[in-house]
Amino acid sequence: MGVRFRAATPALFVALVLAGGCSSSADEGAPDAGTSPTTPTTSPATTDASTPTTSTGAPSLSPPIAPAVEPFAETPHLEVGEADEADDVAIHDDGYVIGVSKNADGGLEVYDLEANRIQWLELGKTNNVDLRGSTVVSSNRSEERVDILSFEDGRLSFERSFPVPYNPYGICLYRDTVVVTANEARHVEQYSLTGRFLRSFPDITSQSEGCVADDERGVLYVGEEERGIWRFDADPDASPEGVLIDELNEHLEEDVEGLTLAGPFLIVSSQGSSTFPVYRDDEYIASFRVPDTDGVDGATGTDGIAAHVGLDLLVVHDANNADGATSNYKYVRLGDVFEG
Repeated sequence: MGVRFRAATPALFVALVLAGGCSSSADEGAPDAGTSPTTPTTSPATTDASTPTTSTGAPSLSPPIAPAVEPFAETPHLEVGEADEADDVAIHDDGYVIGVSKNADGGLEVYDLEANRIQWLELGKTNNVDLRGSTVVSSNRSEERVDILSFEDGRLSFERSFPVPYNPYGICLYRDTVVVTANEARHVEQYSLTGRFLRSFPDITSQSEGCVADDERGVLYVGEEERGIWRFDADPDASPEGVLIDELNEHLEEDVEGLTLAGPFLIVSSQGSSTFPVYRDDEYIASFRVPDTDGVDGATGTDGIAAHVGLDLLVVHDANNADGATSNYKYVRLGDVFEG
């Protein structure tokens, strides 16, 4: 039987609005390459986050976080490879999930809202993926390049690429720029979509992968795997200095992996504990797990994650996919996270 999907529940929308809005890193289409991003009116990297507040200055209101959220569907194992070959995901507004395959013969796979595979595009060893509108970017470790693709009517098409001077690892979009992290190195750099180097982030001194940017607030978050979560001003003309908003502790165990935004909330993959800490205004709220159910096994050792408020969907990587030849992705209703 197919899984019946639902749009975002009214309760979820109310919870996110009360908490400060429904903005999402993937809600807006990417501007044309070469346009200049608008500089935020305030610098997020210098904002005092000691007391969470709303835009009016009042204390933040956050809905309860469920301690455990059951998956309702899972993708099949990948077309090629064995073991932990899946990693990162992105969710398109039209109701599609794009995941990566780290196998040397891998690339990108497209799934529908019932977790059925509808496309496999061979590109090589692809590690991370992000999108804005019809523009999709992915890190290609086989060719040491950033791939830029178009996504129309549920299908990916390769458009072009540009090289980077290292083995690319994590990737995320901010308006018409792309942030790329390096495999087994300290490099975190920002480029235009034409491949022009814009800046690097010297505060990060060890391996990083997960990153996510909020186009409306002008904020970039990067996970330094063995240290914690960084916040930067995402504008490429801004200072590259950041703020470490949380370090490894009882709720954030290495590796710090995937990062995603759900309205005003930052959701993080704490790989060492197989939990998902949730933050509001850079302050930790609570964590949840994705446990086994009768029909779908849970998510453990998670790398990439992606949320979409409008589709009421959270997709998480599962490194230890039960009865699968490779790792895969679990689907969770985002509203279940915030209606605990």
